[in-house]
Amino acid sequence: MFGIPVNKSLILIVDDDPDILLFLRHKLIREGYDVVESDNGHTALERFASLAPDLVLLDANLPGQDGFQTCAAIKATEEGADIPIVMVTGFDDDQSVERAFEAGAEEYVTKPIRWPVLRQRIRLILERRHSMMHLKDSEKQFRHITDSTTEAIISMDGRGLIQFWNKGAESLFGYTSQQIMGLSIILLMPEEVRGEFEQAFLQAVELGVFRDRGETVECYGLRQNGETFPMEISLAAWQIPGNPFFSVVMRDLGERSRILGGLEGTALFDSRIIERITSLLSEVSGEDPMRLSKLHIRALMETVFLAGLNREEDRPVLPNVLLMDRGLPALEVKKKKIDYQTLELEKSQPFTIDALVKLARGFDPENTILAVCPQKGDPRNLEIWGAVFQESSNEPRLHPMIHHAPPDDLLSVYSNRAGSLVVSWGSRVLARFHAGHFSLPGNSSFETSLIGQALFKIVRTHPEFAQFGENYWSRYRTFIQRLLVEIGRGGYGGIVIWVPDHDDHRPILSLVTRYRFTNATDASKLLGGYCVSRQEELSKNKKKRKEVREMARKILFNAKRLAHMSRVDGALVLSHRLRPLSFGTMLSAQRWRGRTLYCLDDHGADTVDVDLEKYGTRHASAVNLVGAYPGVVAFVISQDGPIAGMLCTGDDRVLWIPDMMNRF
Repeated sequence: MFGIPVNKSLILIVDDDPDILLFLRHKLIREGYDVVESDNGHTALERFASLAPDLVLLDANLPGQDGFQTCAAIKATEEGADIPIVMVTGFDDDQSVERAFEAGAEEYVTKPIRWPVLRQRIRLILERRHSMMHLKDSEKQFRHITDSTTEAIISMDGRGLIQFWNKGAESLFGYTSQQIMGLSIILLMPEEVRGEFEQAFLQAVELGVFRDRGETVECYGLRQNGETFPMEISLAAWQIPGNPFFSVVMRDLGERSRILGGLEGTALFDSRIIERITSLLSEVSGEDPMRLSKLHIRALMETVFLAGLNREEDRPVLPNVLLMDRGLPALEVKKKKIDYQTLELEKSQPFTIDALVKLARGFDPENTILAVCPQKGDPRNLEIWGAVFQESSNEPRLHPMIHHAPPDDLLSVYSNRAGSLVVSWGSRVLARFHAGHFSLPGNSSFETSLIGQALFKIVRTHPEFAQFGENYWSRYRTFIQRLLVEIGRGGYGGIVIWVPDHDDHRPILSLVTRYRFTNATDASKLLGGYCVSRQEELSKNKKKRKEVREMARKILFNAKRLAHMSRVDGALVLSHRLRPLSFGTMLSAQRWRGRTLYCLDDHGADTVDVDLEKYGTRHASAVNLVGAYPGVVAFVISQDGPIAGMLCTGDDRVLWIPDMMNRF
């Protein structure tokens, strides 16, 4: 995480109850936070002004100036406008809740305090704050990049009047921003084509018909000194209700080779990447009216990229809860049909992390990605999908709909590890970006990934594979996937070890077992019964379907308990036949002496060496285990859910394949 780590943040506690002050101070210090206290509103304001805390825990029922007044006073200051405030109080009536949010509080927690709940809310709020700080930095960076790039970036309104003009445009055409702002775009074109362009542009605005976004056109430009030159332009359009706007990127073709070199560091804001995404969409959708504006995609990319950057390298954003975006979202929403799973937006504003936090107060962003799909009946608009707007206690909230499958024509842009982006259309991955480099994904199925190949090789050697074929493989793949996803959602973390099926389970000798899973009779029967029933179901026994579904439900329900291990490391060890061998184990401190390679893609084509000293004992222990026993596959689950797969290739290398969560 860039900047100040969340657990190093300064928290101001304001409460007139000394017992609560003592309780909160003790808990927060144990979590690694710095703490300052106050027992009244006036002192709180003084300490806030002098110490600039990162978060305020504020009691509503204070003597003299109460918590609501204190909250409003803090928010009225320039320094306090962006500082999150959590009201911690015994009031739980609707009026008090409404007063708290009107005063500017981000959260409202009632007494008696449930520390596990408050701890998680503090963590999430501080992560959001750091995300917003990063976003503001990125906006400054974006302005710097647009002014430093040699590409001309110009925005104009529906009349063709220039509204934005970067340094690249100034260098390319010779006009300063002061000279050109508010003038027509046709000034940048030779006299002989101006009339034709103006007529075509105005007609396109009136009819709402434009070229495919992402398409580039070669033409001639006109500099201020009268010189004409060949250039390449691309146009993107977007709507602010009733008013079309356009963004144009122009390049001097004579400078193409120089421009294409040395800009990798600006990849997320590079128009070439955005054009590549839009052209990919055109290839996929054909004549389908699904089109996205370049600026809208840029906003998604910036936002998701920052969501990845505010986490450690092994804590990526998870792609299993969808929060979609219809055009440029707003804060004012109104209820729509729940079965449609969309939000109807009253007014528009640019989409930012801040908008996400305010729009979805109470929505857990831990598993959130951003994605869009065309609105039914009006494909020029984009919808929020995967979240339903409901009202609870007279307060509107967003609730994730994580168990619904996305529509087929869904575009997703998400970060699956810090510094990377994935663009997908439905279940098909279109493109990946990592560290500023673009790559087509090739075949992205689980079976072709290194982890998939390792598991498939193990499974297909079993005699039952000949009897059940692909259904047999599907059974194990589905079960492991569901188990991993549920353990990840449980937030406990741990390791699932998949052991090859042979009599000598030597890897178990490397585990110091706390207690055998076979002692947990109910859990053992549940897993075993599921495997048997699933096999019978695959044998066309339709009567077993309901039983299998019920067992699967119980497994997922109990997966949290099965995975409730040490938060540092631990393992659930399964045999190839899903027979539980042990659980709640601590991995021994063996030392892997070979190379550990982090794969930048699922196929191992691009790898970098891993310094295990930078990672926790869970990852290091998994590397040690698979390195010592080739054929063993380890899935490492972080506490917030992402999964990394590890296996030994037998050539003195352990391959670390990141982020297997929900991508099978």
